[in-house]
This record gives sequence, C-alpha cells and structure tokens, in this order.
Amino acid sequence: MKDDTQEVVNYLSHFVNNFNCPVEEVTNLIMMEHRTLQQNLMRLIMKLIEKWSQQEYYDLRNEGTIKLCKRIMEAVKDDIYLPYRCGMTIYKCNHCGSVGCTRSECKNSNFLNGVCRKCRKMGKKPV
Repeated sequence: MKDDTQEVVNYLSHFVNNFNCPVEEVTNLIMMEHRTLQQNLMRLIMKLIEKWSQQEYYDLRNEGTIKLCKRIMEAVKDDIYLPYRCGMTIYKCNHCGSVGCTRSECKNSNFLNGVCRKCRKMGKKPV
C-alpha cells in the first residue's frame, strides 16, 4: 500500500508541477464523480489544509498556502469531521454525540445492537 500511496503522491505532484495544469477541467470532472468519492476527496483535502495550517516554517514558494490554510482552520476551528457514508443511515449518540452507522463491516460503524461503541450507552437518533 505504501508504494501505491507514494506513486499517487508522485503522480499528483508531477501533474500540478506546470503552469498549464488544467485546474478548471480537473475540478469539473471531480464534481461529476460519485458523491461518496467527492466526500472522501474532501476528507483528504481538509487533512492537507489542517497539516499545512500547523506548519511553522515556510518560504515564499508555499507562504500563500500556509497562510490561507491557517485562515481556513481558524474559520472552521476543529469542526472538519466528514463522515464516511456507506449508504446506510448515519446515527448520532444521544449521550456522547458520537456519529456512525450500524453496519459492523463499515469503517464508520459506531453502534452495535443499538449501543454506542464509544460511551457504551444505548440511544441514538438519525442524523
């Protein structure tokens, strides 16, 4: 998996490393992707924004990125949670506020037989 991940990073870096990168075309194509994939991509983008906002050292080549990311994170604070939607109903725990679905095989699973896995209490409502 690590090799695949590095390959994706290398490809993306190479792709954007020119002045003719078709930003508008890429964004339009992404907007036509499956909505779950759009959410997953946004999760990655927000993690990048969060990491860039934490960088203390930068230079003129990425100063705009760092400063913009700091402003974005200040605006959204720590509210950057983007749930993974598996197509099932998403629930919120009535007690601790934890969010997730009820499918055990889902990576966003948070309830088992109606019991919240975080606080171990029963009680949920659809989000």
